[in-house]
Amino acid sequence: MPSSQTPNYQLNQWSRDDRILMEDFNADNAKIDGALSEGKAAREVLASALTLKGNCQIYMDTYIGTGEYGAENPKSYTFPSLPAVLMVCEPGRGYGFIAPRGAKDANVMGTSYMTGVRWSGTTVSWFSPVELAHLNVKDRQYSIVALLAADGS
Repeated sequence: MPSSQTPNYQLNQWSRDDRILMEDFNADNAKIDGALSEGKAAREVLASALTLKGNCQIYMDTYIGTGEYGAENPKSYTFPSLPAVLMVCEPGRGYGFIAPRGAKDANVMGTSYMTGVRWSGTTVSWFSPVELAHLNVKDRQYSIVALLAADGS
């Protein structure tokens, strides 16, 4: 019989003078196997409970402006699924907008301008009659950050 046991699962702790028995090892292995099995079952229950519970995927990309602007030249981007929220900005300059799904207009931060926003399938387009607010000034880099629903909806 071992001299002591671990505090959580009472696994045998052996000292040099202990007589080692196969039954003790088998009992320890059964305890370990049971604990691992319970942990796996608990993780599966938790994962199932969290599935599609407001989780989202952060999607990021960049683009280089072409200089086109106006309603006849919308800037468009197609996502893997329709964003719940779209953010477009020009890093370092502070210009950008945030638009929740379905918004038709968004205030361009750092300006007094608005940009139009259109949602179609998984594509979002934005435009403005003002080049700066269109977020497509030639050769400038822009960042896109979108929150996509985990369930793809």
